Parts: sequence; C-alpha cells; structure tokens
Amino acid sequence: MNTGIQVAFLKDKIMDFDTGLFYDQSNQVLKCPTSLIKAFYFDQQDNICFFVERPYVDINGMKGQFASRLHFHKKGVRWSMDLFGIAAIVYYTDAPPHKVLIRFRIIQAKCFCARAHCSSVIAGLKQRVGYFVRKLYQDRPDCLEMALE
Repeated sequence: MNTGIQVAFLKDKIMDFDTGLFYDQSNQVLKCPTSLIKAFYFDQQDNICFFVERPYVDINGMKGQFASRLHFHKKGVRWSMDLFGIAAIVYYTDAPPHKVLIRFRIIQAKCFCARAHCSSVIAGLKQRVGYFVRKLYQDRPDCLEMALE
C-alpha cells in the first residue's frame, strides 16, 4: 500500500475513536506519565497532536523526542489500534500552564480485530474450531500491521 493511502486509512480509523491512551516508552529518567487523550488533531505533516498534563514543573530536563505508543479502543467497536512512533514535546506558548503539547509521528500501526465472546460451551467450541480453520487457511487475519517508514 502507498504511504499516502496508508496515512489516509489510519486517519479515518483514528477519527472513529473519541479517546486514546498515550504511553512514553523511552528509557529516560524523566518520563511523561501514561495519559488519556480526549482531543487530538492531525497537523500538515500527518502527525497526531494532542495535549497531556504537564508531568513536571520544569520539563527542560526531558528529551525533546522519545519513543512512544498510542492505543485506541472504544467500547462497541470490534477492533482496536496500536500506533508506535516518536513523540516530541512542542513548546507552545498558548498552551494552558498545566498542559503540554505533544506531536506524535507514526512509524508503525497495528489494527486488531476482536473476536466475539460466546456464552455456551458449544458456541465456544465452534468459535475455537473456526479460529483454527482461519489460521490454517489465513483467509481473515486478526491483525493488520503497517510500517510507514
């Protein structure tokens, strides 16, 4: 798939979610805490931008860019999404004093399809057999993975 088509596909899927979780996956001492993001937008370079709570009074000791992950899941939607990439703290003068603007560049995306849960034993057995048949013939993947770089 073309990178432009992949980004357009991801934008459409991400906009289906109202919230997401932001994880700082760096190994630095001063890290951004795991944060719930409720409002986000895409800039002109297709980065995801959002505000998080300011982790420290003085954030100058934090690295400007760090490895991070965004996880999107919504109740009632049969799939979820994990985005891996590089986050950067943007020193934005109009940001509220207790917030920090983060710009997230997507490097890799994984979409996961959730399986329906069954309440009866027979339905559970039927689901497991169907799962093994799908895995054997690979007609419907449970995970879609894209690398954007």
